[in-house]
Amino acid sequence: MDASTDIRSVIKFTQERILKDILALIPKEKRYEAQVLIDQFWQSNLAIAAMTPSADTRYASCPHVIDAIKLYLRDVDRPAPRTEIMSEVVKRGFRPGDNADSTAGNVNRAIYSYQKGRASHKKEIKEINGLVGLYEWPESRFPSATDKSEITSVE
Repeated sequence: MDASTDIRSVIKFTQERILKDILALIPKEKRYEAQVLIDQFWQSNLAIAAMTPSADTRYASCPHVIDAIKLYLRDVDRPAPRTEIMSEVVKRGFRPGDNADSTAGNVNRAIYSYQKGRASHKKEIKEINGLVGLYEWPESRFPSATDKSEITSVE
């Protein structure tokens, strides 16, 4: 077990002890009602926790999809496949669409637009050997299609 599992176990044990102590203070005929209220309290607590942003939400503040893509590429400091970029920017909080699926589609379209310089978009990223990277990165940072294990970082 790791430290976080140990802490969770201690917290869970403490919560169960507190719950028993609370229920012991309540007359027997009211304990079921009290237990129902306590359960509702915990369910609402879980709902609030689910709505609270996770620690990794830096991408939520990106105003445009290209900003999230470039931030991700700088964070990992290497070219990445489209599918990885699409899932990671969504996972890290970028949401211009109604849901994660439409956001991933927006990311995919932006990768295409910003590498081709379409419409008002300038060339900010490029795709070589199936990997997307920043436009200013040299081609040597993009490994050949046969050896993707040679992805390198900028020194």
